[in-house]
Amino acid sequence: MLKIKNKNINPVLFVLINQLFKIITGPLMLLLIPLYLSKEEQGIWYLFSSLLALSIFADLGFSTIVLQFSAHEFSKLKIDENFILSGDEENIKKISSFFIFICNWVTRMILIVFPIIFLIGFYILYSKMPINLWLIPWILYVLISAISFFLNNLLSFFQGFNIVAQIEKIKFYISLLTSFSTIISLYLDLKIYSICLSSILGLFLLLYFLNLIFKKTILQLINNSKEFSYDWFDEIYQLLWKSGLSFASGYFIFQIYTPLMFIYKGPIEAGKVGLSISLWVSIFGISNSFIASIIPKVNIEISNKNWIILDKIFNKNLFFSLITYFLFFISFFIIYKYFGKNLVIKERNILERFLSPFSMFILGITWFSQLYINAIATYVRSHKKEPFALLSVVYALYIPSSTFILAKYFHSDYFFIGFLSSTLVALPYIMYIYFKEKKGHLSI
Repeated sequence: MLKIKNKNINPVLFVLINQLFKIITGPLMLLLIPLYLSKEEQGIWYLFSSLLALSIFADLGFSTIVLQFSAHEFSKLKIDENFILSGDEENIKKISSFFIFICNWVTRMILIVFPIIFLIGFYILYSKMPINLWLIPWILYVLISAISFFLNNLLSFFQGFNIVAQIEKIKFYISLLTSFSTIISLYLDLKIYSICLSSILGLFLLLYFLNLIFKKTILQLINNSKEFSYDWFDEIYQLLWKSGLSFASGYFIFQIYTPLMFIYKGPIEAGKVGLSISLWVSIFGISNSFIASIIPKVNIEISNKNWIILDKIFNKNLFFSLITYFLFFISFFIIYKYFGKNLVIKERNILERFLSPFSMFILGITWFSQLYINAIATYVRSHKKEPFALLSVVYALYIPSSTFILAKYFHSDYFFIGFLSSTLVALPYIMYIYFKEKKGHLSI
């Protein structure tokens, strides 16, 4: 059972344990997918993931807002080893009403967005692939993802209690189960069904942990929310619509590539795009663990106006985040240059399933820039501000249109030029917002 035995435990340790596991399983999955799936099936696999990323239109940044507001409200409360809240009764009722608001909001968004996701996927897949290859897996994957979406918003709420270590333990066990079940399923030749099986098992384990660890907390929150009313929508809607623009735009910035390549170049090229992006996203995730682990702490220090401690924590973790990515970046191209021709397993050269070295370099540089941008955005948004909405809309217009032209009329090597150029042009503006926010601390 996951209990808080030492509240001074460094949460980065548990985030890194989770990410270190991904260092092992991530490359393994990148190896197994091209080994046990055909080129066409690889395209379907990554198309599933890209289409499910449309769930961002159900989220619209809400899960980030949940964590921020939960952390701000929790700063006035305490929690014991049984995860029972204590403190002023009015503050407990307020955070309890926020929990109920989350449940109601997320349920409505699921009922609106996920049926649309299913229909979009059905249309794209039906136009390119035999229906027997994907229909049942697609139905299962969408259904399980909808339920998981609801539960993960609850995890975001509890993570705001500054129990990052405990949440990361949960994520680690789920990642352990889903990774090994996917590996075994692929080995057993279950093909596309492998992604569904792992999702189902991960969902049941998440339900188990929520019941085991947070059952008493949830009952406390439900009981304290009765006969108490607070207009949370009125408080968050200004932030939500701006955040919604940013996060909805995020789909067109980060996830449009595999579907576009699937439509214009076919499932084989789409599979290469999906596998290549997965590599850099995995490295991004590992490197970003230094930032993700301090989000509750950053929100709490902002709430308490501890600016010196805030910047010390943020700057240290940002440095480790960037240097980690850089080391992975260099390592990949060393392996590519000196060992690439020898990476042949089951008569398949693994690197042939990726894009060209030129495209991989463009992607690697772009995701390095995104790592820095994400850290800055996290810092600024923790102040309950969203100054990036307009920029995200510009991104969302420029990147899909430029990528559409590149996909339709140019070689795959140039597919990510629009993505890279937009990132480099936006960096000066993003840095200006960051330093402006830091300067504002001096006047408070």
